[in-house]
Amino acid sequence: MIKTRKTKLTALLLVLLTLFTALFIPINADELDTSENFGVEEIAPRAANSCGIDMHHVFPQKFKDKFAPILGSGDSINNYLIPLNCSFHRSISYQYNLEWECFFESNTSPTRDQVFDYAEMLAGKFGYDWIF
Repeated sequence: MIKTRKTKLTALLLVLLTLFTALFIPINADELDTSENFGVEEIAPRAANSCGIDMHHVFPQKFKDKFAPILGSGDSINNYLIPLNCSFHRSISYQYNLEWECFFESNTSPTRDQVFDYAEMLAGKFGYDWIF
């Protein structure tokens, strides 16, 4: 229960921070795709990226179909984003996804606690803070 409250509060604060950033850091209008409407999960990473920050998915998008039943209805991998320096984020992405691939090969039916524990372990291994 406490993890859920912290998760929701952290996700809300992250969204507010990135939206606040979007107000004060101009985005080049030529780079925006206006062909469709975007939700907060699309706007926040674009806004953050304009200042050299990538929004890191703690639970990689590559495995969103595996995470969906684990996280449960009403929860999404987009609720677990962390701002990371673009260069750093891009330097760890490949290996980070490999780690999750190995995790799912070893754990065919992981629990919510197992994926959260693994995400916390990976945060330490890759050198960023993650508190949910």
